[in-house]
Amino acid sequence: MKRPGRLAAAVGGAMTGFVAEYLLDPDRGRSRRSRLGDQARAIPRRFVRKASARTRAQGRYAAGVAHGVAHRLTHLRAPLPENDATLAQKVRSEVLGSEPFAGHAIVVTAVDGAVTLRGQLPNPSHITRLDHQVRKVAGVRHVENLVHSPGAPAPNKQGPRSAG
Repeated sequence: MKRPGRLAAAVGGAMTGFVAEYLLDPDRGRSRRSRLGDQARAIPRRFVRKASARTRAQGRYAAGVAHGVAHRLTHLRAPLPENDATLAQKVRSEVLGSEPFAGHAIVVTAVDGAVTLRGQLPNPSHITRLDHQVRKVAGVRHVENLVHSPGAPAPNKQGPRSAG
């Protein structure tokens, strides 16, 4: 390791002299030393104060996350419908009342959570969309989609027609 040169030693000595004169000044040295001591003692208190504030903030954040998880766990699913008629009516009101299904004659039946859809929709993409939306309704366990386009045979009739 290289030793400091004469210039560095001179600068270090001058700085030491300046600090000594500043702190040992007969007129204001006592108040300067006292203030320096107060500031030195305040460093740990400031650190503890900031650390405790940071810890409290992290605790509030963790409590909020835990509250959100608890809320999601207690509200996982909506209550299931009491019977099949209620489930069929729920599908009609939640899905068939919205566009593009409103105004089309779609028959909905439900047995033990299995929903059967019958009828016609003009657009094949609407048939697929209807199937997806019915599956999202709470209480629906299975969907049998027999909806078809006008002029096309119903999915449950294709086998017997082609055999004859």
